[in-house]
Amino acid sequence: MIEKTIIDVLKVDTALKSYLSVYNKAPAIFNEEAPEKAIEPYITFYIERNDNPASHAILQEMDLFIDIWDSSPSRKAVREASERVEFLLDWKNKIDTDTRYDSIRIWFVSGGMIKEDDPRRIRYNQIFYIKASRKKFIQQLS
Repeated sequence: MIEKTIIDVLKVDTALKSYLSVYNKAPAIFNEEAPEKAIEPYITFYIERNDNPASHAILQEMDLFIDIWDSSPSRKAVREASERVEFLLDWKNKIDTDTRYDSIRIWFVSGGMIKEDDPRRIRYNQIFYIKASRKKFIQQLS
């Protein structure tokens, strides 16, 4: 699962962990939604898989959406966490040999602060583009 690969890359970085709260003894990084009892600052992310018939099922193209949430009076920590996430993921190749994918490439596309209804709540959003080659198809070519 590519989601596990993303979490594994982010949760081991000491600098990023210093900006996040802890949930169940791990950095507060969640796939899709944060649990109700999660304490900010935390990260949520989700992946949209793109249907590209031109890739003939060998390449899976995806968009990765990452949100960093906080309600502290200062925006410094959440902004630095956002920069750290970008550093950790932008232009990465073969982050991990996932059980489904042979190669995973990630590029930063855009990011910035998103206005929330509650002005005390801070949300930084990032969008990454992912291309992953499916292992079973690569193995059939060998």
